[in-house]
Amino acid sequence: MKRLFSEMRRVETVAFFAPGDSAPDSSRLPATLTASVRRGQNGESLDNTIAGLIRRDGATALADDKRFLRWERDSIERMEGTQVATTTVVYLTPVPDTGRKRALQFTLVITHNPDEVGDEEFVSALGALFDAHLSTFSWSAA
Repeated sequence: MKRLFSEMRRVETVAFFAPGDSAPDSSRLPATLTASVRRGQNGESLDNTIAGLIRRDGATALADDKRFLRWERDSIERMEGTQVATTTVVYLTPVPDTGRKRALQFTLVITHNPDEVGDEEFVSALGALFDAHLSTFSWSAA
């Protein structure tokens, strides 16, 4: 937990989304969603970073919504003798009036069992659920 919170501070996490204590068990998913601030290097715009994400990581617009760039990656680790897979989906949207020097980055991490029947469909459905959720995001005036 210390390592997790240390990393959240390092990447300027501004929000962590999870069901509240009184939420029903059915609302608990094997997923976490955080929001953090992403900044251009040396105060520059994120344009080069975004071009690299498109080239290297296959980032694309979220559905037809050009406000968000979306990419994902999969990994498998061994934890206490058990194989655990994670699918990480990242959504990036520029902060208005910053000249694309800052963006809000939402990071979704889905943990799952790659050996379970239906795992791929489950991860795909969770991804679609969060895609729909993030597509409702909008900025409002302070």
